[in-house]
Amino acid sequence: TSTTTTSSTTSGYAFLDSLEDGGAGITEAGDNFDIVQNGYGGIDAYHGTNFGIAHAPTNLTYWPFTAYGGYSSTFPTYGYMTEVAVYLEAALSDGVDRRFDFSSAISDPSGVHRRDFIFHVGTDVSNAGQWIASVSNNSPGWPANPARNPVSIPNEGWYVLQHVFRDVEGVLEVELNMIQATTQATIGSWTLSDASDIIGSTVGGNRYGWIVDSGIQNLDYVLFDFVALTIL
Repeated sequence: TSTTTTSSTTSGYAFLDSLEDGGAGITEAGDNFDIVQNGYGGIDAYHGTNFGIAHAPTNLTYWPFTAYGGYSSTFPTYGYMTEVAVYLEAALSDGVDRRFDFSSAISDPSGVHRRDFIFHVGTDVSNAGQWIASVSNNSPGWPANPARNPVSIPNEGWYVLQHVFRDVEGVLEVELNMIQATTQATIGSWTLSDASDIIGSTVGGNRYGWIVDSGIQNLDYVLFDFVALTIL
């Protein structure tokens, strides 16, 4: 059963940073993100009045990430869900191959990194003004990879990148949904699972959400908002 619920309120979250209070839940290194208000660049926030501009750090360490309030070594009984909203600008789709990756990762029961689950988002070089997206477990990725069931994104706007982590007969299954914020329509949905990811044995709890350094190509910034984790 698909779970495709966008973040429309501020209640019921185990972790939430909507950037209204300075982005305390986003780890900053080398001045790698800024917070702006409604109207910046003609864009209004996904939620509230503020949104973020992630960019390359001045000290070349890493792009912004969140620990969702802290890494966990324990998988919740019914799983959990992470979300972030990103804004895709039509003007950036100008024939140049621009890309970014966003990962929501999981730890093993000892708290060590286990695996990444990654959205690959990029401009559609064949269709001006449009973007394209797919998913995998590795970065850098190729958004238009035909082996990864890519989806076209014809309209500018906010899109929610949603990861739903579930225990399916003892094995981790992660559903990745891309949701158009205005219409609430799920424009892409993928499922990633590996038989070696055993809940409680090789799989623990949440790790980071990260704009992955190696996935950036021909982009100076990524607009983002509303970073959340929900226990299901």
